Amino acid sequence: MTYFAGQAGKEDSSVLQAAIGLAEQIRAASDEIETGHRIPQSIAAAMKEAGQEAVARTAMDAHRLLTFEGYSLDLANERLLHEGEVVALTPKAFAVLRRLVEDGGQLVTKKELLRAGWADTHVTDGVLRVSILEIRRTLGDDPAAPRFIETVSRRGYRFIAPRTRSALVVPTAPPRGALVGREHVLAQLEDRLEHARRGERQVVFVSGEAGIGKTSVLEAFLARVAGDPDLSIASGACLEHYGAAEAYFPVLEALGRLVREPAGERVVRLLESHAPTWLVQLPWLEHSGDREAVHHKLLGVTKERMLREMAEALEALTAKTPLVLVLEDLHWSDYSTLDLLGMLARRQEAARLLVVGSYRPTDVIVASHPLRALIQELRVRRQCEDIALQFLSEADVAGYLAQRFGEPAFPPELAAAVHRRTDGNALFMVRLADELVTLGLLVEQQGHWRIAKPLDEIGGALPESLRELIDKQIARLEPAVQRVLEVAGVLGNQFTAGAVAAGLGEDPVAVEERCDSLSRQGQLVVPAALTVLTNGMPVAQYCFTHNLYPQVLSARVPAARRLRLHQRIGNWLEQTYG
Repeated sequence: MTYFAGQAGKEDSSVLQAAIGLAEQIRAASDEIETGHRIPQSIAAAMKEAGQEAVARTAMDAHRLLTFEGYSLDLANERLLHEGEVVALTPKAFAVLRRLVEDGGQLVTKKELLRAGWADTHVTDGVLRVSILEIRRTLGDDPAAPRFIETVSRRGYRFIAPRTRSALVVPTAPPRGALVGREHVLAQLEDRLEHARRGERQVVFVSGEAGIGKTSVLEAFLARVAGDPDLSIASGACLEHYGAAEAYFPVLEALGRLVREPAGERVVRLLESHAPTWLVQLPWLEHSGDREAVHHKLLGVTKERMLREMAEALEALTAKTPLVLVLEDLHWSDYSTLDLLGMLARRQEAARLLVVGSYRPTDVIVASHPLRALIQELRVRRQCEDIALQFLSEADVAGYLAQRFGEPAFPPELAAAVHRRTDGNALFMVRLADELVTLGLLVEQQGHWRIAKPLDEIGGALPESLRELIDKQIARLEPAVQRVLEVAGVLGNQFTAGAVAAGLGEDPVAVEERCDSLSRQGQLVVPAALTVLTNGMPVAQYCFTHNLYPQVLSARVPAARRLRLHQRIGNWLEQTYG
């Protein structure tokens, strides 16, 4: 394997010297460390900073290729490949070619190319012309009739060949079947992207309960569009937190990934000129010599300035290249991120920008998260679109089973049983399929899958991972609400507030209020058809949103308590219905 040492080699050398100096400090402090004393704060800070920079530099180009007409730029190893074979190219010429290919179709000035290849050295334009000549000879490119590099007189050069983006990474495990039942949603996202390509900014939310497949949809959408070299993609996700969340956390994560993509240097330059306050949030991108000056300059920066800067930076970034910005799990979002989303949606300036955010409506309602108000306001103004994912149909489940197991001849009763058990929740469906294999209900013999046990056993299958997921949902609720749900689970998939109140020995009105609150929020239960007592009085009924819930809830009730509940509820039923 051939490696080239160019600009990166000089940087690595300086990092190595810094690491040696840091090692000397650590060695000098070794006695204190070994005796249990804390590492000096200066050393700890230096270790953290050096580690961040090293990780960022290592991840910057890993496993990425830019391909054009039989040639590929291996960004990880700084090699030019032709049909898989290494082509000799000097490090400076590689740096120049990389910069031209990354900004394909756009003018790259001589100054920018000199910065790409000779950032820390003063050289003349003649040195650049030598590298361009080397590249043209290597590619067999005629300057009079160029196929790859076009000269823009007195200004610079432009790469004119079509490019594609690919990766060296091979998936470690085969997918468990393609995405099913979501073609309409993917078509909607692709349509929004086409509008964004025309300069019409788009903000789209994808909503649905936990496990319904929001992440799978977004991954499938990004996989479809990722091969376009003229499209930038940045993604970040919010994290569940138990205190104050870091401002702009998913946006900063997305920016960090974006600058590691091909043409990442262009993003950094735009941040330097349009959003310096954001660049400070990514300290491993700052030049060490400028860091103190930049931090001093930005003392007292306001939130409003940060919002304005990022809005203008994204407009500048998407002036020529469309950007897809994906922000997942916005139900856990910090409020600053929501302010930025609102500003991006409301601005009237043209931008080739598609923002896609995912969230769980139930979590938003329960936590009284301001995301709900933001989406409602944007929808009224027609400044966003909210795509609610629906449960998969029985036909979708059949399609998934056929794709995963390669057995289209499975009887339709299998898909019906899986659908009935999971209610079409995508995650539940996948985990249940895993469980059917583990239980030996589905077995592989001589390369073919078959049903080895009665389908009735599917009704009792409950993967431990799903039990834990449902338990986590229940644990977020107040203890009084948990007790109501546990008694309801003992009663089965459908129940009345009166029966639950009888089991608990509590006021029926109070129990009904709790059930109404849960159903309004879409938490675990929904209203069912009214039932009428023998005296003509209507009684409200409820049912669980998934038939897995009663099984998990009833399992939380000890056997002795379950027996007492049955006795109380039996007495109430006898008194109520005679």
